[in-house]
Amino acid sequence: MKVTSSLNSLNIKTILIGIFAIWLCYIGYIAIQPQHMSDFDAYYYGTKAAVQGLNPYSPASIAFLKGDDIMFHHFSYPVYMLAAFWPFTLFSVDVARGLFLALKLVATFSLFCLWMKSFTFKHKSDPWMLLILALGAFHGTVQTDILAANISIFEQLCLWTGFSFFIRGNLKLGMIGIVFAGLCKGPLILFLGVFLFKMDMKNFHAFLSGVALFISVQLATFFCFPGLSLKFMENPQVIDSTGFTNPSLLVWITFDAAPYLNRIFDLAINPTNLYKMVVFGLISFFGII
Repeated sequence: MKVTSSLNSLNIKTILIGIFAIWLCYIGYIAIQPQHMSDFDAYYYGTKAAVQGLNPYSPASIAFLKGDDIMFHHFSYPVYMLAAFWPFTLFSVDVARGLFLALKLVATFSLFCLWMKSFTFKHKSDPWMLLILALGAFHGTVQTDILAANISIFEQLCLWTGFSFFIRGNLKLGMIGIVFAGLCKGPLILFLGVFLFKMDMKNFHAFLSGVALFISVQLATFFCFPGLSLKFMENPQVIDSTGFTNPSLLVWITFDAAPYLNRIFDLAINPTNLYKMVVFGLISFFGII
């Protein structure tokens, strides 16, 4: 009976993974259309701007290289992320968009498979619920992320890979996964706090190693590229990069709930950057952004 149950569970997971793969192909077909993947333009032309000695954090530089009069796109990631996007600049923008989308679809598929493998399902309907959540939860977050060509899926893959190793007792690889996610988007480094839930020397050492690695990369980047690092820190979009179709709690707090929060906490009408950073950090720590 147990063998039959395990086979049925395996078959259900295989079917659901197949459904998700078909859905991904459909979303990928939509995403490759010219009106989508707007975030990739910021990555591509921002990196090209840095290579040519321009300011990658200036919308004007990106608009100039793109040949566009509208200064809409901006690069809002740390300096070392320019190295991650540099290989794409070796190709034309159209080819680079296709390569980036292919990598993104593979990362999304890998993330869903990781969820299927890592989660414990107590009820037969649980795997189906995971599929439904992946397809449409939080106002279609996964779909929106793919269409926008943001790097959030890569961040989530790093984060959940770290969690997977952490749960299985591989603290070193768990720490590395979380640090990689934090290097992509700073506040995610707060998830290193999971190592403090069990207070022993191994977990504490992994926590300190992760913090040291994260800080070392930041310091090395600043000393190697001080000019670009200062431009990054001066970039207002680093903190207030909420986008137009970002289905996250940060957007809800920043725009929709801000007037009520200001009234309750007697804050200024426009929250300060420090306030936003605190809220963003708390949200990120609890994993609901």
